[in-house]
Amino acid sequence: MKTIDTRGTLCPAPLIMTKRAIKGSNIGDELEVLADNDIAVQNLLRYLKELNLETIQTKDSDITSIRFVIGNTTKLSATVTSAESFCAIPSAKAGYTVVLKSVNMGEGDCELGEILMRSCLNSLIELDDLPSCIILYNDGVKLAIDGSDSSQALKNLEEAGVELIICGTCIDFYQLKDQIKIGVISNMYKINSVLSNASHVVYP
Repeated sequence: MKTIDTRGTLCPAPLIMTKRAIKGSNIGDELEVLADNDIAVQNLLRYLKELNLETIQTKDSDITSIRFVIGNTTKLSATVTSAESFCAIPSAKAGYTVVLKSVNMGEGDCELGEILMRSCLNSLIELDDLPSCIILYNDGVKLAIDGSDSSQALKNLEEAGVELIICGTCIDFYQLKDQIKIGVISNMYKINSVLSNASHVVYP
């Protein structure tokens, strides 16, 4: 059995590593992918499903094992959707992007900064020209904690059609996964893709 150890890596690395291993395999080969990131696991399962691979998934502590056997119906051709696409890489957008990297708006007094940020998010939805996307990373992911004033404002923006992208690495670092009920938890590859396609980027 061939083992692909993706532990310690973030999407799209686990997908790319798995794709390379599959391309170098033959029918009947048994492969095992080890991953320690829940987001990467979900993306891997979606990718393997498109390849017509039946998987057996087990979890021991924080490590997930995904086993499968290369079969006659496995799609190994270049026509299969690229592995990287399963990290939800966005298409180009003409609109502007808002980046929230802190719970505070601006620098100075933290209490004032939090008040300003709440006011900023609550008033943002009133604009005629809404952002196409809002990205939250570092301390800014705490704005999406379920039940907070900022979370409700972000939810309203999402319902109005604004895409919310929340840094998965930051969510894991602050241990907030169970407290985030809005947006899409994603990775730095997607964040960079959105930023590179934005007409302009706003940092409140």
